[in-house]
Amino acid sequence: MPAAEQAGKPNFIIIFTDDQGYADAGCFGSPNIKTPRLDRMAREGTRFTSFYSQPVCGPARAALMTGCYPTRVMRAGAVSRWMLPTTEITIAEVLGKAGYTTGCVGKWDLSGRRDIEGMLPTDQGFDYYYGTIGANDRGRVQLQENKLKVGNTDDMGSLTKLYTDKAIAFIEKHKDKPFFLYLAHTMPHVTIGASEQFRGKSKGGLYGDVIEEIDWNVGRVLDTVTACGLDEKTYIVFTSDNGPWLAKKEMGGSATPLRNGKGSAWEGGFRVPCIMRAPGRIPTGRASNVLIATLDILPTFARLAGATVPADRVIDGRDLTDLITGKTDKSAREIQDYLDCTVEELGRLARMPLIEGRRPHFVYFGGGTPSYLSAQQLGELTDRLKAILPWDAAEEVAFECEPGTLGPGKIEAIRRIGVTRLSLGIENFDDGLLELNGRAHRSGEIYRAYERARHEAFEQINVDLIAGMMGETEANWQRNIERVLELRPDSVTIYQMEIPYNTTIYKEMQAAGRAEAPIADWATKRRWVKEGFAALESAGYHVGSGYTAVLRPERTQFLYRDALWSGADLLGLGVASFSHAAGVHYQNLTEIGPYSEAIRRGELPLNRAYRTNAEERMIREFILQMKLGRVDTGYFREKFGADIVDRFRAELEGLEGEGLLALEGGMVVLSRDGLLCVDNLLHDFFLPHHRTNKLV
Repeated sequence: MPAAEQAGKPNFIIIFTDDQGYADAGCFGSPNIKTPRLDRMAREGTRFTSFYSQPVCGPARAALMTGCYPTRVMRAGAVSRWMLPTTEITIAEVLGKAGYTTGCVGKWDLSGRRDIEGMLPTDQGFDYYYGTIGANDRGRVQLQENKLKVGNTDDMGSLTKLYTDKAIAFIEKHKDKPFFLYLAHTMPHVTIGASEQFRGKSKGGLYGDVIEEIDWNVGRVLDTVTACGLDEKTYIVFTSDNGPWLAKKEMGGSATPLRNGKGSAWEGGFRVPCIMRAPGRIPTGRASNVLIATLDILPTFARLAGATVPADRVIDGRDLTDLITGKTDKSAREIQDYLDCTVEELGRLARMPLIEGRRPHFVYFGGGTPSYLSAQQLGELTDRLKAILPWDAAEEVAFECEPGTLGPGKIEAIRRIGVTRLSLGIENFDDGLLELNGRAHRSGEIYRAYERARHEAFEQINVDLIAGMMGETEANWQRNIERVLELRPDSVTIYQMEIPYNTTIYKEMQAAGRAEAPIADWATKRRWVKEGFAALESAGYHVGSGYTAVLRPERTQFLYRDALWSGADLLGLGVASFSHAAGVHYQNLTEIGPYSEAIRRGELPLNRAYRTNAEERMIREFILQMKLGRVDTGYFREKFGADIVDRFRAELEGLEGEGLLALEGGMVVLSRDGLLCVDNLLHDFFLPHHRTNKLV
């Protein structure tokens, strides 16, 4: 694997306790057990309060390792039959194929609690193993390193620190390359034990001592990750294999307020505490009650690592990347339901007379949702959409995406669905400024995404910048332009930061009684755009609209934009999408719930619609084409029978007098200054009842 690709991959650590109850941590409500490091981990990450495992040990580990229901991958019955067949593919094997070094420390419990060749951790994808193959019910365990037996111990209180020592050594040894560490503690499985340092210290008795020792050792792992400089590239998951062993009374834990515990089909049996932490990647101080499970970890880690989920078998888990990184509050099931509704919407539209038998001239993926889909979801969605409305003959397939979503597998998937133009929403290269403006990606992800996109040889790669974001400075804006020139994409789009009336920033302004937005003023933003375009022109680019510069005009086109701005029908799909068909503007419902309910009722999910007349359509196209900087008056005379020079004489002459445009041989031609402020010039061309002021 190339060094640059390795450097961009995150690390993964799973800390898996044994029989820890839902309420056995301070941040999950324990009144007697103190867990300051887990509590801090929760503040620095996200608590998942509806996280489900399995009711007992071995099956829980099988689900974690394979992303499958245990009944699919292992034989049922006594613990001696808890075996993971060698034909199954583990998370360690998935990540190993993606260039990861993999380590397992602690309890295995997937080989019938016996040393069976072919079923040990190093046979199932782990490069390193230290721990005990089975459980500690009898108060004594056999330890082994890889496949070598290294001794026995009946000191159960020594295991938590011993395992953590081995885990820390693994992290320190492999800190310079991507790694996956599975740290599976034996504690607090009975027979329990705490070291002298913790014995008798907790108000929760010996069981509390054990949990507090686990907590302290979780802190040691976190501190090691920090000391190695890996905080911002390491996902850490803390959870348990099942609920508390209540039959052991004071030696077991608590699932309060849930019913029952280990071995039970009640909530307390398999709903367990879960905390995930990855600074800069997972939201801090958040609690999510979306239902998720150990099954979901394999497909989620695979996507984050740019690895490939096995396609030759059923994987029951769902990719939760967008949920755990805060990009959605929806579960994988809810996302799939939404995609199903989108497909149903297209099927319904395709049967209508206006659409039936037609084929798309262009396809445009925008609005955010497609960028956050997994490679598998994206492939399945587009296959279903194509089956309804084939777009193999489309001249352009454009895809807008957020750079942080583009792992290698995702880039390949986007290329496979036929995308011709990939547009990267870079916006800015400064990490602090991206964070201040609530953007999900960072500069490192920008460069990795661009490198991957170039490797896939897309016909056109466009990058977006935004002038005047909150916190922008003169020096930083110049650095943005310099970095774009270093990348040298096929085209560059520069927008000016606006604050629409329905945004959070606008509402905060209203609440504070502020009239001006906390961003650069319009004059500064226009100057920055002008300086940006000047630098691009000096580097061989050609300015083609008020927003876009292209490197090779003869081969770089924007068919979607040009067709839409010339009155083409646009068929939008999904929540809040806008459409323009046969002269009617309409928008879908703006929330997933009502949208999906409308689809399930067999209705079109319409929110609002407006039928335009000929004059309104003419004005619409004129305004849009003004953004290109050149308007052919003959086009409007032929299509609408309208003389736009006469229709807008007062407005055009006024702008001509200001040096912002000129009338030249049947063309309305904007000057460079006019092009840079074109959005501000268009207000007076609208009909009076369409004029509004909803940008600041």
